[in-house]
Amino acid sequence: MNTNEKTYIVILLMICFWSGVVASKECLHYDFTSMDNAGNLLDLSGNGHNGVLSGAFQKVRQGTLEGLAFNGANTVISVQNSNLLKQDGPFTLLIRFRITPEQAARMKPLSPLLFGSVDELSVNRNFSLFFDRGRMLELDVGNGQIFSSVTILHLADGKPHTVAFVIDAPFVLAFVDGECTIRHNDFTLLPSREVGLSSMNVGNWHAGFFEGEMYDLQVYDQALSSMEAQRLSGNPTQSSWIGEMNLRHSDMRSCLEYSLWMDYLPKDTSQLELLVDGKRVIQRKLTPEERMKERVLEEGDPLDTTKLSAGEHRLEAVLRDMSGKILGKIERTFKKSAVDNPELFKNKIGITDEVLPPWTPIQFRRDNNSATVAVWNRDYTFFDRPLAGTMKSNGVSSPGEASLEVVSEGQPAPLRSRALSIVKTAPNQVVLEQSASSDKLEVKALHIIDYDGFDRIRIDLTARQDTSVEQLVFRFPMDNASIRSVVQRLGSVEPLGKSAAYSFKPTLFLAGEKQGVSYLSDSNEYWFPKNNQRAIRITRRTDKELLLEIQPIAETVALKPGQTFTYEIGMVATPIRPMTDTGWQRRYGRITPYCSEITCTTTQREGVSVLDYYANLGMKGFICWRTGKAFGYPPIPGTEFCDGLTELVKKAHARGMKVFPYCVSFLFSEFAPEANEASLFVAQPLRDFSRAGDFLEVETGHK
Repeated sequence: MNTNEKTYIVILLMICFWSGVVASKECLHYDFTSMDNAGNLLDLSGNGHNGVLSGAFQKVRQGTLEGLAFNGANTVISVQNSNLLKQDGPFTLLIRFRITPEQAARMKPLSPLLFGSVDELSVNRNFSLFFDRGRMLELDVGNGQIFSSVTILHLADGKPHTVAFVIDAPFVLAFVDGECTIRHNDFTLLPSREVGLSSMNVGNWHAGFFEGEMYDLQVYDQALSSMEAQRLSGNPTQSSWIGEMNLRHSDMRSCLEYSLWMDYLPKDTSQLELLVDGKRVIQRKLTPEERMKERVLEEGDPLDTTKLSAGEHRLEAVLRDMSGKILGKIERTFKKSAVDNPELFKNKIGITDEVLPPWTPIQFRRDNNSATVAVWNRDYTFFDRPLAGTMKSNGVSSPGEASLEVVSEGQPAPLRSRALSIVKTAPNQVVLEQSASSDKLEVKALHIIDYDGFDRIRIDLTARQDTSVEQLVFRFPMDNASIRSVVQRLGSVEPLGKSAAYSFKPTLFLAGEKQGVSYLSDSNEYWFPKNNQRAIRITRRTDKELLLEIQPIAETVALKPGQTFTYEIGMVATPIRPMTDTGWQRRYGRITPYCSEITCTTTQREGVSVLDYYANLGMKGFICWRTGKAFGYPPIPGTEFCDGLTELVKKAHARGMKVFPYCVSFLFSEFAPEANEASLFVAQPLRDFSRAGDFLEVETGHK
């Protein structure tokens, strides 16, 4: 081969690469007719992913198309070397198939896969392509924990269809018979190589088998250009280019946020520039990848509009070739509004000692050896010993007295208490100090009680001589019958059994239907050890008492004279609310077993409609624990479940009741006690509406 021939080949390959015609990397290809010598389906990509056929396949012909018919009973193709077929980045998936309406109806209860893993862990995969109930083609892309999906309807019509999915985060495109029917630029999830698929099949998964005909299946290890995906899916003619631009102007920050997406770029496009009112603000060359895929996403830093006057302005996105010729342009307008200087606050509400409504002034009472702070329907009583005191809410007292224990040099420190010191008494705040000492240690507890009912406690442990401390424990007894749950953070409610233990937590809320207690501490300084998994303990000691223990010191710590460990915590008791029938109680119904709410439209109880029966008992709504597909809503039109759900909604609304499709706890309002206390707060009548277990009837006195 001479030098001119080599140069010609290099130029030809470069032209093919830039045009996007042969640059794609095919990693799996079945035409469902080519076989190897062993009778396996041949992988035409040359990567050794031959398919092992199992079951009663039949060859089929549809016009010029040839392929295999899957019978919906036992036909499956196992992909060889599937552990190497891991899509961990942009990829393209193409499939050509035919499904009749009759086949779709037979597949209805099975939701079988066309392509993907046979395990039941639907999100622990790279990707799966399947027909959901024979009607909706869905591609799921996952990373082992979550997945995103793209769906296409109305393909089970007895006609051959070719579908190509192009995944190129944040882009996702779907082509049906050469037409781009889905185009999004918010698809942020790509598969993870760490997950992979232990096995990969065509035609079945754990729920059943596919029924229909397949003629072609291709997987590419990159996102094809729109022109190539369009060509492969049945349309050799490139469509005209498109451009989408979204703008949002911030008047306060004087900046323009924008997102620009262009697809099917005009031929010879090599430059992109952005102009504001005709003035260029950005100019750059397209990257080789953008030119190959004919696809551009531009989301840079917000554009500074400080120098723009108030009024309407224009942003243009212009595509040019190497010579500077304009090949395409889109423009959008945005409005900048004048922003006045903010009004200065002239009142002093919240920064003075004034007690703001609806709170009321603190009431303070001093007795011989104690002091009581009455605030916002609670009474806090303090004694002379550090931390010692009781909480009373709405007239109900805690079952015991809070206390502090110090173990020093192997035994409880013999602390001698001083008289309770009153530092401040005012309508908005009361401050008290408790103190005690031994020869080697001094302990002080400063309580700051504000008119919102919160007790901020500062505890100082100071060494008077060289000594060691092995334990420091704060104990708060509470009403055992009232506390049912523990909340560590907003939206996280844990049922509390006989005991629980935690490492350092900044917040804890011990909650019950009648009352609760909040604890907080924003620092674990002077906590020894810091990773103690039992630093906070909650224990049901007796039928009446539950004990909250906070132990910041659980190992031997040496202190030198004058050295101080300081702990700041907060405690507040919620008011006890009367236990009366309210809108929070027994208002939602979940009928078991799974999805039996649908039967309510035709079932009677005690001579009346079940819906009328429960509406008369005060039920406010039904929780349906199923839709056409788990985690999906709305359900697929025309299915039995969708028709039944529509009827249930109509009849429930006529009786003043709501219907919540698939409203399990992670979709429920986390503020509702029903969310995490289902056994206590959710009505669960049995399917036959007659056996024991109907909590709603018991609570309303009907049983």
